[in-house]
Amino acid sequence: MVGRFVIRSRLGAGGMGEVYRADDTRLKRCVALKRIAPRLRTDEHYRQRFLKEAEHASRLSDQRIAGVYDVLEENDETFLVMEYVEGVTLRERLTGPFRLADFLPVAIQCAEALVAAHEKGVVHRDIKPENIMLTPKGQVKILDFGVAKHLPRPDDDTGSGSTASGGKTFSGTPAYMAPEVLLEQPSDQRADIFSLGVVLYEMLAGQHPFRTESFLATIDRILHAAPLPLSQVNTRVPESLSHLISRMLTKDPSGRPATALELLPDLRALECGEALPVRLPEVLRRRAFWKVTAAVIGMAVAILLLLIGTVPAFRERFKRGPRIVEVPQKKHLAVLPFAVVGGTPETAAFSKGLVETLNARLTQLTEGRSLQVVPASEVRAQGVSTLEQARREFGVNLVLEGSLQQSGEMMRVTYTLVDAGSRRQLRADTITAGVADPFAMEDRVVDSVLGNLEIELQPPEKRALAEHGTQIAAAYDDYLRGRGYLQDYQKSENVENAIKMFHRALERDPRYALAYAGLGEAYWWEFRNTRNPQWVQPAVEACQQAASINDRLAAAQVCLGTVHIGTGRYEQARKEFQQALALEPTSDQAYRGLASSYQELGKLDEAESTYRRAIELRPDYWANYNYLGTFYQRTGQFQKAAQMFEQVIRLTPANHRGYYNLGAVYYLLERWDDAEQAYRKSIALHESATAYSNLGTLYFFRGRFQDAVPNFEKAVALAPKDSLAWGNLADAYRWAPGDRAKAADAYQRAIALAQEQLKIDPNFAETYAYLGLYEAKTGQKSEAGRDIEKALSLEPKNPTYTYYAAVVYHLVGDQNRSLSLLKKAVQGGYPPREIRADPEWGVLRDKPAFQTLVGSP
Repeated sequence: MVGRFVIRSRLGAGGMGEVYRADDTRLKRCVALKRIAPRLRTDEHYRQRFLKEAEHASRLSDQRIAGVYDVLEENDETFLVMEYVEGVTLRERLTGPFRLADFLPVAIQCAEALVAAHEKGVVHRDIKPENIMLTPKGQVKILDFGVAKHLPRPDDDTGSGSTASGGKTFSGTPAYMAPEVLLEQPSDQRADIFSLGVVLYEMLAGQHPFRTESFLATIDRILHAAPLPLSQVNTRVPESLSHLISRMLTKDPSGRPATALELLPDLRALECGEALPVRLPEVLRRRAFWKVTAAVIGMAVAILLLLIGTVPAFRERFKRGPRIVEVPQKKHLAVLPFAVVGGTPETAAFSKGLVETLNARLTQLTEGRSLQVVPASEVRAQGVSTLEQARREFGVNLVLEGSLQQSGEMMRVTYTLVDAGSRRQLRADTITAGVADPFAMEDRVVDSVLGNLEIELQPPEKRALAEHGTQIAAAYDDYLRGRGYLQDYQKSENVENAIKMFHRALERDPRYALAYAGLGEAYWWEFRNTRNPQWVQPAVEACQQAASINDRLAAAQVCLGTVHIGTGRYEQARKEFQQALALEPTSDQAYRGLASSYQELGKLDEAESTYRRAIELRPDYWANYNYLGTFYQRTGQFQKAAQMFEQVIRLTPANHRGYYNLGAVYYLLERWDDAEQAYRKSIALHESATAYSNLGTLYFFRGRFQDAVPNFEKAVALAPKDSLAWGNLADAYRWAPGDRAKAADAYQRAIALAQEQLKIDPNFAETYAYLGLYEAKTGQKSEAGRDIEKALSLEPKNPTYTYYAAVVYHLVGDQNRSLSLLKKAVQGGYPPREIRADPEWGVLRDKPAFQTLVGSP
């Protein structure tokens, strides 16, 4: 019970509130009760907005608009008592393009609803298919004037907006917003004309005129691109109607119909089969309109009554009231990078840091819930920026995409939560806060996203999420920018900027543990990028300082563990990662670090069990199966590796990496046809240099050099700055009949690229090893010997580099040194099968000394 109302069922929930079906015991009628969301009840801004909705909508009493009857306040809660509308939303009906005869009655009634609202000085500002109900009798009801705005009359000096946090409120659904609304410029009823134009276009085309896979691209198209004329998308649409809707979608409001009243004569004339812009006298037009409308509605009612009476499923569908699309109970979410509208590089860095922090906070809530969140590092590493990429790469069912815009001293985040399968927008929100208050921005974004994901927090979780590690807003702002810069750690200037931001945060708050952890990570990336050992000790000291300030900070332990494992102190790394997991048991980075520590310590059983613990934590997350598969592959457990990669594909059937990893294992298992099929499937899903290189390698070591060439050529086209791709292509040219003349240029390109890489990382053993190979194959004997020995000095126990050294010395004519290294490589675990298949050994393969080492073919 709420007052005199008996609650019967919940119809749906959105970011702002919940809607219930209820019985009014006094007036004996069914109503809809809208209740402000629990997380917002103490927020006075949202409460006032909620009441403003009632004020705006209560002015409207038109049959085309769902009415608001009353406001009820009870037990510190506020409810709107609204008209209950039976039927389905237009979104539910949008399974394809509408026939013109079905389209026009709906379009006319929508325009009539806007006429009624605009005459009362109210703009809806969120016209979309979800807010348009179609009743069983064919009537249209516009729902949800929750973001409506009152238009001031000439004698009204009260203004037309409300303020929050020092800035304008900004509400609605971005994909249906007029350009002037997106740009926060003054807007009027013509904004509704634009939104209705989007809806009408979608009804006739069966597709949205602006929406793309990318949130930013959608906004950009609304602001700058003209959609294809409807008559080209759907040839059944009359040119006159196509032109009318194009006018409604004009970027400049002055080019649109001035009012909804201006639309009605044209729409009614079209329904009567008349050409535009010819106008009949109003009396004749009204008579013809009602004659045809009565016939259409009569036929529609007859059909509906027949269906409702004879088909139970159809009958049940129309019994349901207005519903908000539900968020799935089982949530697998990817948070995509936010687009930055205008602003400076520091604004872009802030946005990246905000997204990373949001992702981390959501990840902390995954334990014990049906929520999985793709780590920000995975999104970044795979370059995923669109909904389709996230669905394909990670197998997610939800995507959160958004934008951040800074204007003066205010900052605005707009985001949408989208169903990855249907691409349907489920929720959206806009948060505005002052630039000087990053706490408010982060807290409101996190709070809003949790509300829209329908996740309720326990008190300890609320306290944990409220912690920022510092009380100084400017320090937190610097920290977020530092995290943002660090996301692009491959660029030296970004790492340098991250270091500056973390230092600035620490100048403002010397006890800021998170900033020390970030600084330690930045120092470590500086070492990784330059291989200059001077950065190692500062990295260790910064991480230790973070841990000493806050011994409950998992990030500090991960920071220390990362540095220790990178410098060969595997036992210390193990301890740090274990401590990190004790503090934050949802950290994928800590699980991977701990497993790698065990692996380097030779504790393979512990490494395997650590990967399996990560899988148990998130059994539907493909990446942990992928890591375990890689572990099995590197430890020679190829059959188990294949099982893991097969599971990756089961969880994410469109994951091209799962297929090329599976192909690599099939290759090692000598399942040649299965390997080839897996590589081809990977390429069909997504053309990648890795898949083409793997397929080329399969052909190469089976002696099919001419088949290898085109695949290596495609790998080079996709990765033109990859020295290994050029070296593979050169090898294929060298052995393919008729292509040998091309090999020299390809080797020189590979050598030049390898030398460029060594300028960035002068201590990377792999680059020296390949460089030595390429130099030996082009007759540069002294250079080849110098560079391969450098690789061996950097990683003397690596069997792959030892094998490459054996090939180099074979090519330069030192057979004794070559066979000695070959023996060492085989003893170290390099597969004899690949040695036997390598064409470089030529006639030596028939020699007893060679066969003693690697066996007979």
